[in-house]
Amino acid sequence: MNVELRYLRALVAVVDSQTFTDAAIALGTSQAAISRSVAALERALGLRILQRTTRNVTPTPAGERIIEHARRVLDEVALLERAAQDQGGELRVSYAWSALGRRTVALQRKWEELHPAVRLIWVQSNAPTGGLANGGVDAAVVRRPLVLGRPDFTAAATRTAAYLERIHWTDGTLLAFSTYAVGYISRPVGGIIFGRLGDEIGRKKILVITLMLIGVATFLIGLLPTYDNIGVIAPAILVFLRFAQGVGVGGEWGGAVLLSSEFGDPNRRGFWASAAQIGPPAGNLMANGALAVLTLTLSEQAFLDYGWRIAFLISALLVAFGLWIRLKLEDTPIFKAMEARGDKPKAPIREVLTTQRRPLIAAMLSRIGPDVTYALCTVFTLTYGIQELGFDRGQVLVAVLIGSALQLFTMPLAGAISDRINRRLVYGIAAVAAAVWAYLFFIVLEGRSPVMLIVGTVLGLLCHSFMYGPQAAFVVEQFSPRLRSTGSSLAYTFAGIIGGAIAPFMFTLLLSTFHSWVPVAMYLSVACLLTLVGLALGRDSNVAEDEEYLQASDEPAEAVAR
Repeated sequence: MNVELRYLRALVAVVDSQTFTDAAIALGTSQAAISRSVAALERALGLRILQRTTRNVTPTPAGERIIEHARRVLDEVALLERAAQDQGGELRVSYAWSALGRRTVALQRKWEELHPAVRLIWVQSNAPTGGLANGGVDAAVVRRPLVLGRPDFTAAATRTAAYLERIHWTDGTLLAFSTYAVGYISRPVGGIIFGRLGDEIGRKKILVITLMLIGVATFLIGLLPTYDNIGVIAPAILVFLRFAQGVGVGGEWGGAVLLSSEFGDPNRRGFWASAAQIGPPAGNLMANGALAVLTLTLSEQAFLDYGWRIAFLISALLVAFGLWIRLKLEDTPIFKAMEARGDKPKAPIREVLTTQRRPLIAAMLSRIGPDVTYALCTVFTLTYGIQELGFDRGQVLVAVLIGSALQLFTMPLAGAISDRINRRLVYGIAAVAAAVWAYLFFIVLEGRSPVMLIVGTVLGLLCHSFMYGPQAAFVVEQFSPRLRSTGSSLAYTFAGIIGGAIAPFMFTLLLSTFHSWVPVAMYLSVACLLTLVGLALGRDSNVAEDEEYLQASDEPAEAVAR
């Protein structure tokens, strides 16, 4: 979220004049510029501030609080500009570590953007307000915004930065991560619907249906009207489309894993099943690559106006290509054997819940550690690195992209190694490594070295690869062939809720509550511990089960031929 002072000035001018036209005249700019500033502020805060009618503009109930704060910020900025001249362009601000911690770096950068001519000096103190009495500092930051010093002086821009940073880190980031979680929460719906159908009508048909669902929802996001056009209906439709995407993904995973693993040699299931696992890093690379191209070729305003839609609309080409491939595929030998034997389950969900409880729990728990590790490496690291440590967005993004690129190779490698060594052992070692890595990662980041940021992120994604690569094969192997689609889909999607869906939210909540990375690392450690419990409950690969199943299905056919 990027809230600028010009947005606040535009908002206050519109409220005072009650029309966008008069506000534009008062600020000496265009009506379109005023409208864009207010719209940008509403998007950044995730709420509607103004109610527009044909004659005038009035604040919404939620907007009144924002407008009140905007006035206070602008008043303090005006005081700051006068006070900074009297103080020789230097401000001394005392702070408590428990209140800001390392966030002073991010606040310093925001300060420099707002007031490059005024030098800000941070003074760490266990009693930050103590220096106000003797004039040692000009202001002090405690748990709440600034405790101001002399009545003729205020560090208003620091208060502005702290407020905007707090909105971004707590409210704005939690809102963004909650929207991100919608795609995870809807996945069990897809797992229930399509996982069951995968054991009843076949793996191939499910892959075709789910790809169409994901593709249509993604394409429609590119056509979605904006908040300015249809108001609150726009984000509601967006959430619905994200929900539809999640349903498709939840149903697709089981079919994709089974198609790749059941066509391959059962003795190399870890390698073949890992083909479906490279989707997240591959998608991460493609999405950020498309974003980079659009950012370089379009202006910021053009990107905001229409450029962001291009990637969503182009996805239709990928969907068409995927459908062309999937329609040419046959169903897997295992499903054909089920059909030949008449052994398709009639109530697969009930069977899994009554006869496969331990495999279901084992598969679900095994997924939590990898999900939380990936969320920390690719989602939370972006926010933490930028907001807490002061890295440029490009620096953090490069680290994530390098790690994602390497995962295209390390995931199949991990799957292949798990075929030669006990799969649960490989998985478990990686879970322990991830739990230890979290603490080391945050410690080395204290130095704010871009090189160590890359090294730490790559190592974290390497730990993830050696869990996520063998994961598909491990989950599939927990269930009998006739219940694999249902069992795998239920385990994968429901575990996603308690793993990947809430992880970014919990990371942000823990950091904003305790102002320390230690609870975040502990959260990951607990997730990895749950994965170890799941591995202990699970079973090793049973290749003979597949071979016997296929052989038994061939015998009736051979008898008919004779």
